[in-house]
Amino acid sequence: FSRLGEYKVIIYLEKSIASQMTGPHAESNILFIDQLLMADYRSDHAVFIDSKLTPIIKDQVSSNLKKWLLHIDSQTTMLAALVPYVDRVFVVTNGHNDIQALPICLREKAVFVSLTDFQKRDFTSTVLLGENLDDCEFYKLLALYYEKKHKIAGFWCHCETENGGGSTTHQAYTNTVSNNNKFCLCIVDSDMHYAGKQVAKGQTFHALNKADKKIEKQGNGTFCSLLPLQVMEVENLIPYTLLEQIFSSEPVCKDGLKILKSMVDTFPQDESNPVLFYDLKKGLRVKDCAKCVHTDLANYWRKVFDLINDATVTPYDSYDEEAFEALEKHKKEACIKKGLQQTEILPKSVRYITENYSDPRQIESLPVDKYLVTIWEKIGLAIFSWTCAAPRHSG
Repeated sequence: FSRLGEYKVIIYLEKSIASQMTGPHAESNILFIDQLLMADYRSDHAVFIDSKLTPIIKDQVSSNLKKWLLHIDSQTTMLAALVPYVDRVFVVTNGHNDIQALPICLREKAVFVSLTDFQKRDFTSTVLLGENLDDCEFYKLLALYYEKKHKIAGFWCHCETENGGGSTTHQAYTNTVSNNNKFCLCIVDSDMHYAGKQVAKGQTFHALNKADKKIEKQGNGTFCSLLPLQVMEVENLIPYTLLEQIFSSEPVCKDGLKILKSMVDTFPQDESNPVLFYDLKKGLRVKDCAKCVHTDLANYWRKVFDLINDATVTPYDSYDEEAFEALEKHKKEACIKKGLQQTEILPKSVRYITENYSDPRQIESLPVDKYLVTIWEKIGLAIFSWTCAAPRHSG
């Protein structure tokens, strides 16, 4: 997967910017157009142009870029085929946002940005930000899967990744967008321990959500996106079928795999499946399932295990709440149902995919269980929207 370089975006130059090719700022504006044309040539971005703008600026751009400008103009018909696979296209205008002036295919996906504001961004560097680099490597594989699944021809994803550092990811997000003026897509798990609309989220999620709102108030929200995943951890996005292939030969994983298979087979094949919220590394703790505990979390997991005919039984089921609370912490934290007993689930999975699907064309055959299809599609759509770049060219 060496061709995954830097994550980029789709840019559409709308005809209204012709008005900014004359006057006191014309020289700097033309220079910026040159930079965008070079970005497309280098496969840093996918740049398209309003055909009515081309004849106006073709004699103003650098002489060595005129031929490439005409090439881009000839590629505009490809935009309609590309737009269904992204959730945004940056439409560069003179500041007037006329949706009706755009091609029909762009009207629902257009994100307007003025030429003046666009020039303030470091558009040559777009960051994929995760809580750690293992997360980012996994997301890149999902992006490649999305690209191949939808048979998107002539365009691809690129990536510069950044390690958020777990609990400090919100600081990295703010620094990337507000201080370094870069485009940024940040993907984070929600640390949800069971399914439900009102389930508590983790501290990292809340800190990022707060940072995202602050960035929006500062007027920088156009240039970044926060994608929260409704799962416990990124590991929960690894298909069960793939986990079975990777870990079935390890005896310590046997009980955990059996539990996961029962959940996959018993519950709906959608985003409510308990596999998405189960602690794959450790399993289920006593305090999260003992009969004397009456939290929503404990009630949820008791019901899950009842339905897979593997009822939870702990040594403290007959305790009242006061007696249970008095227990030593390690007794309440003990796991009564096993996970995979592994700490390197994600790195091992990434290595397995890389080694067994080394040809990018093979990745379409990855065994993606039905309960993950919608989530993988959301992630692929988000990444491709921020990463789409034109084909590479020699010379």
